Amino acid sequence: MVQHMLKFRRLSLLGFSLMFLWVFSILLVTAARAAPSINDGTYSIQYNVLHGQNDSVSMANDYWEKPATLIVKDGRMTVQMKINHSSWVTQFKVPGNTGFSDVEVISKDSTSDTRVTQFAVKDLEKPLEAKIHVRVESINYDHDYTIRFAFDLSSIKAVSSEKSGTGAAAGSTDKTNETAQPNPGEQPATAAQSEKPADNPKTGDISSVWLFASLLTGSTLFLLYRWKVRKN
Repeated sequence: MVQHMLKFRRLSLLGFSLMFLWVFSILLVTAARAAPSINDGTYSIQYNVLHGQNDSVSMANDYWEKPATLIVKDGRMTVQMKINHSSWVTQFKVPGNTGFSDVEVISKDSTSDTRVTQFAVKDLEKPLEAKIHVRVESINYDHDYTIRFAFDLSSIKAVSSEKSGTGAAAGSTDKTNETAQPNPGEQPATAAQSEKPADNPKTGDISSVWLFASLLTGSTLFLLYRWKVRKN
């Protein structure tokens, strides 16, 4: 009877320990995935323009100036981006309430062929899908593309008050004369295959959390096993 009670206690302790570790692991992962809170203000943020179906850098990456401007007000986030070779990018749409909607154009410069656009974003941790249309009449190039914006949360920096009104134009480099023309014989699928993987910004390293949780679980099970052996 006494041995049965001791065995029951050991099994209960083991079950309780495993349940505690399981709950603790879930809490760790949830905390790691939680989006960081950003105070109201104006910030700069780096990003990459990725291909729609994989994490390769899209050729459109050269058309979007870096960094973007992030404006946070009352907890709502707005991103401003400057596009060079503006006449080539004839459409730029992001997810809205009902499908994809055109972004807002807040300024244009016909001399440098640039424009500054802005749109609302809810989650900076997930790549934001967008639809663009690129047309270069001089080389008979006309294609639709799906791209994704991958933001680097670790790059967020507050913008000084004297620059806060200039939006995405502040701190960006004009690449109007540096961006290569699209290859007229290159189809969208071929372009995607030739793109190289991006050094994507990491917004939360979940794998390290799981590793820690696994090590903690393994250590606890080992200690329980040693304790059981000593008792026997």
